[in-house]
Formats: sequence, C-alpha cells, structure tokens
Amino acid sequence: MVGAGRLQPPGLPGLKEEQKVPIFEYNQAIGKVRHDNEERLVKAKKALAEAIFAEKTDTDLVRKRMEELSKIEADIHVARAEAFAKLRPVLSTEQIDSMRANFDDGSRQRIQSTVGMPFPRAEMQPGASRPLPPGGVPASARAGLAIPPVPGSAPSAPPVPPPTPK
Repeated sequence: MVGAGRLQPPGLPGLKEEQKVPIFEYNQAIGKVRHDNEERLVKAKKALAEAIFAEKTDTDLVRKRMEELSKIEADIHVARAEAFAKLRPVLSTEQIDSMRANFDDGSRQRIQSTVGMPFPRAEMQPGASRPLPPGGVPASARAGLAIPPVPGSAPSAPPVPPPTPK
C-alpha cells in the first residue's frame, strides 16, 4: 500500500510498477460506484428484511424487494466489469485468476450481508481455515447483533477490547 489509497487488490501476484496506476484507477472507480450506491443498497436490504420478517408473508413483496436489491447489485457489477475491461490489458493471466478468486470470496460475503446471518457451516465461511467455535459464531462477531449462541453449547470467549490509543 502507498498512502491512504489501496494500489492493488490483496494477494495480487507479481505486481509491476507500470500496473500500479491502472490498478489504483480501477480501485478508485469501484470505490466511487460502491459509495454512490451505498444508500440505495442499504435501503433495499432493509426493505427486503422487512418483507421477509413481516407479520404476514407476502411472497410477491419479497420477490419485488429482492428484484430491487438485485438491480442495484447488477448496476454495481456492470460498473465493475466496465472498469475491469480497462484494467484487463495490463494484467497477467495469473493476476486475473487471483482477482477472480478474490471476487468469489467477496460474493459469499455479500450474500451473507444480504441475508443478515453467517453461513452455518465452517466450510462455507469465506476464507475459513478452521471450524467455528462451539456455539457457532464467536461472541466478538455477535457483538451488537441478535444472534444467540447455539443452545446447549459452551459460550464463546469474550471479545478482545481494542488497543488504547497512545
């Protein structure tokens, strides 16, 4: 990393000096699209959640809310594809494969944030290399969320407080 802006996606192999500016521009473009659509995305997710958890199930409304959310996400992905089309010529096959792999991990995280709950199995956890602790999601990850521990399981360790500023 250089300065406050990220110059390359994490794990991008073999980055060359002449690739830094196009990658920075790609990240800036993607960041702007995400920023510009953040409010719309949050509102659509809330509307979907309200439809899903309503007193009376209205499947047509759930479908409509999901279509609205999908349209926003499609707009974001189309903009990402257009930005990537400009970046592609300066990348190696290995770098493109690395970005593709990172994108897949991000997709699972977006699905998790859309439905508002973690994936139930350890092997489905994005980037997980070990199973979840007894009780499912660690207490630190449940902080501020209404995710109770699994009944009959041992409680997770308490969250570690953030370091105090010097």
